[in-house]
Amino acid sequence: MMKTVGAIVLGLGVMLAASAAVQFGESDYQLATIAGQQAFTEAEVSQSAAVPAGQRLSEWRASHLVMLLAGLALIVSGAVMARLSDARQREISLTATGGNDWSATLEQLRQYADRFLGELEQAGVSLDEVRDQINHVRQSVLEPLIASRHELEIRLGLAAYTSVLGPLSGFERAFNRAWTALADHHRTEAVASLELALVQLTEAEKALKDSAAK
Repeated sequence: MMKTVGAIVLGLGVMLAASAAVQFGESDYQLATIAGQQAFTEAEVSQSAAVPAGQRLSEWRASHLVMLLAGLALIVSGAVMARLSDARQREISLTATGGNDWSATLEQLRQYADRFLGELEQAGVSLDEVRDQINHVRQSVLEPLIASRHELEIRLGLAAYTSVLGPLSGFERAFNRAWTALADHHRTEAVASLELALVQLTEAEKALKDSAAK
């Protein structure tokens, strides 16, 4: 609600300031058009043209400077209200989600990836069993996390959100690649994919930690 009001106030400020600013040039426009109007005599046109620019500026200041300053004040007020609304939204979202849910979930994904990597290094492990476990983690942990990414954007802001989402998307691709590799019984590719996934996850965790420290 506050953000909407802020946008309205900002818009009114822009309109008011612009209206005040154009008044200074309006007399010149009128001067250029009155010559073609029969209601004005040549003497009136000559008299209007003789008004010095300094005098027109003084007249504009006397009648429109307050309007311009009011418009600028509204612009600043609207921008501040919008920023406060964004900050409030982040605070509400942070409280609603427990604040550390993303950090905890990323740590959970790290533990899963480490475990799967260790299992694949064992000679007698069932690749199909590891594949099914990875698929379970994909569906129950990773996909819900990715689905809640807009919530993270509200919490962190666009710049910090992008720094987290980039490596997290890399983790998702590598993790999914490990799953498909195991479906084809390609152990080596699955191991390489999980190793890459852990690297990407480390970057995502670091970005999330850095954004929380700001």
